[in-house]
Amino acid sequence: MFMDISRLSAEFADPETEGKYRRRNAAVHIRQTRFGLALWGILLALFIYADYASLGPSESFYLLFAMRLTICTAIVVFGIFIGRHPALVTSGYGISALLIVGWTGFYMVFFLMPQDQLPWIIATVMAMLIGQFVFLPNRVVTGAIAGLYAIVGSMISVRLVAGTDPANLISLGLMLLVPAANGLFVLHRFQFDRRHWFAMLLRAEQANDELKRQIEERKKLEAELKHLAETDPLTGLNNRRRYEALFEQERKRSRRYGNHLSLFVLDLDLFKNINDTHGHATGDTVLQQTAALCRRHLRESDIIGRLGGEEFVVLLPDTHLSGAVRVAERLREKIAEMAFVSEEDGTRFHVTATIGVAELGPEDRNADDMIRRADGALYRGKQAGRNRVVVDTAA
Repeated sequence: MFMDISRLSAEFADPETEGKYRRRNAAVHIRQTRFGLALWGILLALFIYADYASLGPSESFYLLFAMRLTICTAIVVFGIFIGRHPALVTSGYGISALLIVGWTGFYMVFFLMPQDQLPWIIATVMAMLIGQFVFLPNRVVTGAIAGLYAIVGSMISVRLVAGTDPANLISLGLMLLVPAANGLFVLHRFQFDRRHWFAMLLRAEQANDELKRQIEERKKLEAELKHLAETDPLTGLNNRRRYEALFEQERKRSRRYGNHLSLFVLDLDLFKNINDTHGHATGDTVLQQTAALCRRHLRESDIIGRLGGEEFVVLLPDTHLSGAVRVAERLREKIAEMAFVSEEDGTRFHVTATIGVAELGPEDRNADDMIRRADGALYRGKQAGRNRVVVDTAA
């Protein structure tokens, strides 16, 4: 799996996950590295005094001083440089290269210090081996390489300086291997645990993302269900439940502020003949296109719904009766201009509409009262020959 962690390297088996871990933790690793480098630099500076106490103002002292100063300079430069190039830390190559440079310089101590201080030098090597694993956030593999270089280099230096026999040299190697192994174990455990917690964090983030996705899908579904519950499926207009609620809001607002409020009911003439002659599919197309035309030619604040069948109702907020008549007349003309094509035989035909208009009156207690008066005007328009706008006589 992409979150599996190698028991050997203490790194993610999946390169992409490992890369994500390094990028996310780069800032922490840089801070830890700079702390370790600062500690290293301080110890180097303190050893200058020890060198002087052992060697005095001799050539060997100045060589060691130059070596320590060079390594301190490399540490400072590296500490500054990793801010712009964090991969030097997260990849482990930069830290290991700096350690190898430091160990290479340190080998001079074996050759320049008196031989009677060799046990102290070896003790220092053991402490440094533990320190490089504990204080510098290296990778396990590159850290092991740097540790092996320190052990082998120290063994070679002791062999060249003291002429130690192979058996004692092997004993020295085993002795140096103990702190290195302990330090490597600490580093391995630290890196493994860090990646284990990171894997748990990724799983939590994935679960959170999945939860967010489900919430968004639920919101979308709720919005769709609400839309379906409030919308006529054929025309996309407000259904009775929705437009009655909107009408009631506008009626209360009109009463509160004394604004005009008008309404008209639009009915397509002889619609049954369209279904019988051209088919119900064509009739549905007529209803859909009529609804679309009304939406195009009405204001955004106007409320349009489907009463049922071929009847539509339109509420016009802040509109007096004469203004509503003009809107209704314009729609009637636009509907009459539309041409439709029969899906049965391909013939072209036109439709007309009769519209009844009413304005909110003091006796209207709800939308049904206004619709009832507008419907009465519509009925009179049908009796008078259709294709006309008729105003409620009680207005």
